[in-house]
Amino acid sequence: MLVEIKWHANTFRGDELEAHLKRLAPLALEYGARWWLLYRALEAGLDFVQLAEFDRKEDFDRYWYSDEVGAIRERALGTFQVPLIPSFHQVVGRGELHSPEELLTQRSE
Repeated sequence: MLVEIKWHANTFRGDELEAHLKRLAPLALEYGARWWLLYRALEAGLDFVQLAEFDRKEDFDRYWYSDEVGAIRERALGTFQVPLIPSFHQVVGRGELHSPEELLTQRSE
């Protein structure tokens, strides 16, 4: 299950929110996430997307409502717009390329 959380920073608070999210996002691994990803829009720089893949929604809930993550969100109050509404998705395909040689190998098989 893929979890997506869209964060929108308040004006002039993007860098501050980024610092909070860089502490918050990796903690997902401690609660059973397979991986996490955090990215920031290049254009305006106020939009962030946090992604993580969990086997079960209960694992995400343990992460999201943990004391540590709750404390980071509390310290970040005022840097982002609320409400935050995580959305849940079923992964139906995924790919990754490690090297150009790998692509050639895959095509020749």
